[in-house]
Amino acid sequence: MASSSNLRGWKWTAFLLGTLWVSIGCNPGSLSMLLVPFSDDRIPPKCPLATKKEVTVCVVPNFATLETRPEVIPAEAELAELFAQQLRKRAEVNRERIRVVPPAKVRSYQNRADFASRSLYDVGKHFEADYVISLEITNLALYEKASHNTLYRGNTEIAVNVVDMKQPAGEGTIFTEHYRREYPSSGPRDASDGSVARFRAIFLNTVATDLARLFTAYPSDERRAMD
Repeated sequence: MASSSNLRGWKWTAFLLGTLWVSIGCNPGSLSMLLVPFSDDRIPPKCPLATKKEVTVCVVPNFATLETRPEVIPAEAELAELFAQQLRKRAEVNRERIRVVPPAKVRSYQNRADFASRSLYDVGKHFEADYVISLEITNLALYEKASHNTLYRGNTEIAVNVVDMKQPAGEGTIFTEHYRREYPSSGPRDASDGSVARFRAIFLNTVATDLARLFTAYPSDERRAMD
């Protein structure tokens, strides 16, 4: 009885496979696509943040040195906002429970008179965060060198550090990355094509997209945003 039942099962399987073969035009490659289970082609992040429980992330941007160029000064706040947006967006796509402290609240805390004496651990503790991501801008330029501000060419270097608040104070740095980016990669753009604020926003959004990929997965066919 068992052998007879198995035989009928194999016949039905052969029939179904034959039907599929005909319906897809006898294309072996297409048939294999139907039979092989879906595979996750996402590239994992260098520093994953998501866990089974919701995690709270605090982003702390700052310039490594005093910045006085008016076209560059807004970049600190803008980068934090854009990075938070990209991280939330990517986490939502990946169904990860990542909450980002509103950058405006972090800026308000940074404006306190005693902030210079505060550590990243202190910031994380204040906002009850699970992780603190420090984005220290060590270099940022919006114009091509020697172009006398007639050509746009974004260049930046950012020291990225992540503090795990579960670790003891002073011992929680779990990730460090020296990020560099030049934009556009194809060459400078004429500065008469748009305002410096607009170019800065485009450039920083490209940087923010790159940085978000350090912390949450992205599709393998998705390349770094270029021109």
